[in-house]
Amino acid sequence: MKFGNQYIIPFKGLNEGKHEFVFEANHKFFEEYNALEVTNGNVKIQVSLTKKTQLLELDFFLEGTIEVQCDRCLDYFSLPISYKSNLFVKFGEEDFSNDIDILILPPNEHELNIAQYIYECIGLSIPYKKIHPPDSSGRSGCNPEMIKKLEQFEIKNTDIIDPRWEKLKNIFDNKN
Repeated sequence: MKFGNQYIIPFKGLNEGKHEFVFEANHKFFEEYNALEVTNGNVKIQVSLTKKTQLLELDFFLEGTIEVQCDRCLDYFSLPISYKSNLFVKFGEEDFSNDIDILILPPNEHELNIAQYIYECIGLSIPYKKIHPPDSSGRSGCNPEMIKKLEQFEIKNTDIIDPRWEKLKNIFDNKN
């Protein structure tokens, strides 16, 4: 079975109404979509599809853990994620929609591959700053050796201000 086939929803034979689907993104998924900052993971994707005459409404709920690199110590760690999203699928000949949550499919289409949309949802669930969570005692979960190295190169805050900037501060004081 080809990789992408496991993320296909065959909607043509479904009755109108609500239908539930469950997918999983695991190591193979993250190998295929290696552009993400994720090396591995196990994410459960629940999709609730509501089929209407000329519209499909998909509600996505992603939950699981992904393995990412810590921005502080560069070690990998498991990051729990949770994400909700909606996607609307309309049928038509032209793609006239500028909305990223609306997908236009040709009227003769009979299935929907959601692998790319899952990839985008996982990417959006990754926080901007990825840092080890604290351990049970409240200390940083980062690699202690790397933290020591970072502390060696830490620039200590000095109260010495460049005289050129000090003169600029006076501009605000003179206006008031």
